[in-house]
Amino acid sequence: MTERKWEPPAPREAPAPREAPTSWEQPPIEPGMGGPPIEPTPEWSPKDGLLALAIAIAASIGVVIVIAIAFSFAGTSDLEDSTGFAFASTLVLEAAFIGGALLVAITRGRVSAALFGLRRFKLSAIGWTLLALFTFFFIALIYGVIVNPPQDDLPQSFGVDRSTALAIATGILVVGVAPFAEELFFRGFLYTALKNGIGVWPGALASGAIFGAIHLEPIYFVPLASLGVILALLYQRTGSIWPCIALHAFNNAIAFAVNV
Repeated sequence: MTERKWEPPAPREAPAPREAPTSWEQPPIEPGMGGPPIEPTPEWSPKDGLLALAIAIAASIGVVIVIAIAFSFAGTSDLEDSTGFAFASTLVLEAAFIGGALLVAITRGRVSAALFGLRRFKLSAIGWTLLALFTFFFIALIYGVIVNPPQDDLPQSFGVDRSTALAIATGILVVGVAPFAEELFFRGFLYTALKNGIGVWPGALASGAIFGAIHLEPIYFVPLASLGVILALLYQRTGSIWPCIALHAFNNAIAFAVNV
């Protein structure tokens, strides 16, 4: 019999390297202020945020012009005194914010509610929301004492003093629709896009300034911009825009109740 020689086993082939994950599959990233992980991580750029803002403004102006022409043909002589025109133009603006953000986000990849900050949050977010609320009230109080701005007549433009139905509809618009649409755009999309390019604090300041300016009320720019910055930092801290929506809605509810 021939003696068999021992031979070492053939080396196993190394497994093929895994492909690098796409931008939507990256592990969660911790926010800069120590908040909870934000997953998935959108890679919107400042250009994306400003493009969405431009689209929203242009679309709302165009549609509002069409609505104004339609109201004029229908016999409305004074658009500033028309509650229907006030409601229509406001709804168009809020819809344009959401539409502009969605349009740009879709061109950059997959879209989900979580990308815009519509996520669950920890109970600690309640404390941060209260801190943000008191901080804003303090700033607004100091500003009111120094500047003493006039009373906001926005509710009157919706005809809240004409009927109960208009008052209820205005409350739903101001306390429900506006906070959701504006937080989704200004914090969920615009702040995120700016932060990705210039950082947390510059992004919060820039998005807050845009938020204050978009209301076209120079006398209220400082408190509105301050609110925008505080809301951006609240989103950064909690990882969800739901606390921002709640704070925004609560602030609008107080302003609405005071000015009705």
